[in-house]
Amino acid sequence: MVPSAAAVIDLSSRRRLVIGIAALLLTGSLGFFLSPPRNWAPLQLVIWVPALLVFRRLDGARAFFAGWLVGATINMLGFAWIPATVDRFTNLPPPSGLVVLAAFGALFGFATGVLAAGVGPIARVSGRAWPVAVAAWAIACEYLNPQLFPWTHGVVWYRVPEVFLTVAFGGTAFVGFVVLLLNATLAAAAERAWNLPGRAPGAATVGAACTAALLVFTFVYSHHREGVITAAEDAADSLRIGLVQSNRDVFDQRALRKEGRSAVTDDQVALSEEALLEDGDIDALIWPEGAIARHPTKKRNRSLLRLARDHGVEVWLGAIFRPTDAPKTQRRRPGAFRIGPDGRVAGRYDKVVLLPFGEYMPLAETFPILKKIEGVHDMRPGDDVVVFEDAPAAFSFLICYEATRPRFVRRGARAGTELLVNITYDGWFGDTTCPHQHLMLAAAQAASAGIPMVRSATTGISAVIDARGTLVQTTEPFTRDVLVADVKPFARPSLFVAWGDWVAHLCTFVTLLLFAAGAIRERATPAAIALVVLAAAAPLTGLLLRAAPPVDRLLWALAALAALVALVVPRLHPRSPLASGDDPLP
Repeated sequence: MVPSAAAVIDLSSRRRLVIGIAALLLTGSLGFFLSPPRNWAPLQLVIWVPALLVFRRLDGARAFFAGWLVGATINMLGFAWIPATVDRFTNLPPPSGLVVLAAFGALFGFATGVLAAGVGPIARVSGRAWPVAVAAWAIACEYLNPQLFPWTHGVVWYRVPEVFLTVAFGGTAFVGFVVLLLNATLAAAAERAWNLPGRAPGAATVGAACTAALLVFTFVYSHHREGVITAAEDAADSLRIGLVQSNRDVFDQRALRKEGRSAVTDDQVALSEEALLEDGDIDALIWPEGAIARHPTKKRNRSLLRLARDHGVEVWLGAIFRPTDAPKTQRRRPGAFRIGPDGRVAGRYDKVVLLPFGEYMPLAETFPILKKIEGVHDMRPGDDVVVFEDAPAAFSFLICYEATRPRFVRRGARAGTELLVNITYDGWFGDTTCPHQHLMLAAAQAASAGIPMVRSATTGISAVIDARGTLVQTTEPFTRDVLVADVKPFARPSLFVAWGDWVAHLCTFVTLLLFAAGAIRERATPAAIALVVLAAAAPLTGLLLRAAPPVDRLLWALAALAALVALVVPRLHPRSPLASGDDPLP
């Protein structure tokens, strides 16, 4: 006879330990299937239920460790491409890749630990509304986590426009909130059905009502947004572009340069001319990030200027260069150029958001030994976004990492961009899931801003993405190709562009207020701890979030304080079975 869930929970401590850890690892490991190219987005509707059932029955350090275990597992499986990249492009010994992956998972598992530590306190003070409050707390933790790669709960729905178009309303935070609310509601329903200790009567009903209302809004708003985008497409003029994918990684490029300084440029010119011979109506060719070395006017790049002039075609491309008016001692920088149909340089953009551990090494000035790691450049950033308004379409460049940063994409949208041009080099990551993940994050920005995007990647995946975030056309990775497509540039700014991360801000403020209310109700007012945490959080956030506005730093400091309160302040209420003092669950 199969025992009931409540009976299982009341079994021996060792049995509870095994069941609890299994539930946590189940949530953590299933996250692997959400990642592209698998894209099992519907799985996310239930994936957090096992972990939430455990989080609800733990407090303090045990809850934090349980959440950290989930977060570390998700990050290590989701970013399993890190060892291959480290081994291939650095001078570190082979085991270092696994060490880096383990450190990455441990570090970024911290946010899920904070989430788990807060579930109990927030659920208690929220009563029957705990599914709503816990979902908001999860979004707050996600938003305040200084992620290197901004992977959010909502982004995995980028292939489902019937749901995903609400990112134009509240960003991926809104989609993630709805999904997490459904998970919390199902967890509350499981508690009621199995008569689990610590359940809140009426929580499943409240969660179901809120979930139903938000789902109705999600479908209605997405349908409305679909109509807005379709109308804009019908009214826009077409631009024919060619996305050049040379499939030459850095090792191939080094070999080509041995044949001559102009060999890399000439190779891409030859591929471009093949496309122009097949289709002479191309308005603009787009070459990927770092397509040329040095300034376009240098002797080695003459064939590029001749290509534009002879065919009367624009070329938009990436380059690693030193400005012509800069001293020779100045560092080279990544950037992009617009070459006009007359073969002249018609504009330049200097990359603003550099990739940590790729284009610069964090803390290298403080710890000079870090500069000895090969494969990490020491580059300078630009100042601001540039919109090329006099081009065939008002466009702006997003170079590699920039296409994953919502705040930066919004800057271009507010400046009048009608076409996002993403140029990137993803060859660093080899034949792994990373290029697919990078494309997913970029597609999400197109939908959030309401602006179509074209993407040229040296080794793939090149793509045409419409303003819904839909992948209209893509290339196969590691193929040599020119993707020719018609694109209709336009901009339909969204509430998310105008108001930014307002959903995440709202979730953060509300849940921090709930924390304060819970601390007062439970007679926990650790003023001394608050001063210590705030003092420590200031330099920490200055280091991790140096490009973030002050409000983000303040919210992170307050969240750190709330997490510490949840960890160290003793509870003045009865504890549930799984949270009892003799429970060995970490």
